Amino acid sequence: MVENLLEQLNPAVITKKVDVCHDSIHLNFKLDKSVVNDFDEFNEILTDYMIHQLANSCGNPPNDKEHLLSLAKRLLNQSIRYENAAVIATIGADGGMRQVLAILNEALKKEARNTYIDVIISKLAYHTENFELDMDMLFSFIKKLYAKLKVHVPPSLELLPPEILLADYRKALTDYLDAISKHKKYWKL
Repeated sequence: MVENLLEQLNPAVITKKVDVCHDSIHLNFKLDKSVVNDFDEFNEILTDYMIHQLANSCGNPPNDKEHLLSLAKRLLNQSIRYENAAVIATIGADGGMRQVLAILNEALKKEARNTYIDVIISKLAYHTENFELDMDMLFSFIKKLYAKLKVHVPPSLELLPPEILLADYRKALTDYLDAISKHKKYWKL
């Protein structure tokens, strides 16, 4: 059971289960034009997009449009900022509204990946009697993953005792998976 859960943390598995799903949903959103007329139209498209994404990925988006717009603003503020996104969409720069929605999709994927990882880690913690001691198993899995991806194991990984990352293992694992996922084109699976 634990080995199966660890395998679900393979970046290729996460990509298949999370990224591909969100990208497919993103591509199915109907956008009639790449330039919006004003902020009201911009906000309306953002809200419609959030409803579309959440309805198709979660099956049950919140009905509160203000909440969905607030979520979209928060996600955009993590990267290009909401105000900059509105300017891009209203003048049509860099792909206009389509580019804004692509950025929003990337932010939604990141949140979905983090949620997915949290669920797997929670299941790992549940299925192991002493999760702290199983950090060695987690590092062993990471080394196996490096070998499977045919990537050199960095010496820093060898030097880090598991106890250092124990206090915030979720963040450590999420950061690790984010870092390795950025190099998908080099994987030799």
